[in-house]
Amino acid sequence: MEDARRLAERLTALTVDVIVSSSYLRARSTAGAIAEATGASHIVPVWKGSSWVDLPANDPELRNHVSLLREIDIPSELQGLRFDDPRAREIQHAAVALADQPDRHYSDEENLYDLWRRAEEMRRYLESRTERLIVVVAHGGINKIWLAHLMFTAVAGLDTPTQLAAYRGFTRLGWWTTPEFSHSDSARSRVGCGS
Repeated sequence: MEDARRLAERLTALTVDVIVSSSYLRARSTAGAIAEATGASHIVPVWKGSSWVDLPANDPELRNHVSLLREIDIPSELQGLRFDDPRAREIQHAAVALADQPDRHYSDEENLYDLWRRAEEMRRYLESRTERLIVVVAHGGINKIWLAHLMFTAVAGLDTPTQLAAYRGFTRLGWWTTPEFSHSDSARSRVGCGS
């Protein structure tokens, strides 16, 4: 919360028009601090019907919809397992092994192609907005995907094995092995803890 307050304070020097965030509590809390400091409205794009719709950040209906800016969807079988659990490692390796195959999944996770499509939706959503200065508050994994998408869209798509390998390398789909997720404290050592 202290980091969020410091960030919000720094953003008061700018004319922020709108804050767009994930529906996850940590992202909404950070975005809420920015909204309070800047006076900008805070919305959450969610899938409703057949399109992305903006809901106010305090709308109780948020929990009933998928958020565009949510973190990467991982296999639900990982929910509650410790990262060092052999079963968790087995699931992670199986999911990563299929991640670069367009129509293959271990279970209900997002593969690289799903993430590419979501990053494209994020880009289109933000480009369609009329505000001049938009603050986006999301999560490390999906932010890496979005940045990689922006970089690779300028060059091409995922049409060749080389492009796919570069994209995968940049996004590091094995995100559960990054330092952020390797802490031993109980809050971070379980898969699926909300952020």
